[in-house]
Amino acid sequence: MQRPLLQNRIKGIQKADGRAFVWTNYRHWRPRIFKCAAPYFDRAVLEWLKVNPPRYFVDDILDWLDDAIWHVKRQRVNMKTVLADALTQEFDFIRGFHGCRAPSTESYRTQGILPSDSTWLKAEAVRLFGDSNHIQEVFAELSRKGDDYEGFNRGKTYFCLHLKDFMEGCGHYLLYGSEYLLCVAVRIGHKETLRKNGRATVIECNVPISDIPRDYIEEICGMILCEIASKFCTGESEFDGGCFHIKVPLQPQNIVTFHHPTQIPNPHNFHIPED
Repeated sequence: MQRPLLQNRIKGIQKADGRAFVWTNYRHWRPRIFKCAAPYFDRAVLEWLKVNPPRYFVDDILDWLDDAIWHVKRQRVNMKTVLADALTQEFDFIRGFHGCRAPSTESYRTQGILPSDSTWLKAEAVRLFGDSNHIQEVFAELSRKGDDYEGFNRGKTYFCLHLKDFMEGCGHYLLYGSEYLLCVAVRIGHKETLRKNGRATVIECNVPISDIPRDYIEEICGMILCEIASKFCTGESEFDGGCFHIKVPLQPQNIVTFHHPTQIPNPHNFHIPED
């Protein structure tokens, strides 16, 4: 018999899932996207596209779709903007996958996922590799103006839309952990030290749409619309991966589950599967 707290957590996740956009659940979100995109994007537009397909279905520039809507509806719209405006009425979350190499999941269960903190990362690098003039020089190199690698990810947490996409293209996060720590480790010759630290972990999350920057929401909308059109017209998926970031902590209650994959393709070693 389940304990009441566990029952409440399961009910909460199920309720959240009903309001979560999950890329792999195409049959669930496709009709809801049509609802959001009405009255501009419908079967009539798709039928026109099937007869007059673009050379390529691309998700970054949707001129091919906006032109189709003009031919069918005689209305000029920017469908990325239209869908982005309506998406929050239909969904509260977007399912995302964040990868790391964690000693345990306990801190995530209590604190959630915190944005990248360069001060903490430098302290962690010193803990793992020791302090030296060389490591301090590396810190300075990574924060140099004009090539501010340290600042690029500061205050952000990144997620992939698809677990398979994450596994195929982002295995280095699982094998080595933080990209910043990996950059430090490579420069001081301690790359393999990171492999001994923690365990490959993918954190599956319901990320609040309200926390995702607007430009990323529009990018996701472009991928959604492209996927629907491509599948209808060609029967094929055009999705080749997508990611987004947030700049606030992800709360523990938004973590759905943890995965600990093995045989991870290493993008730094010809994608050979490794543990």
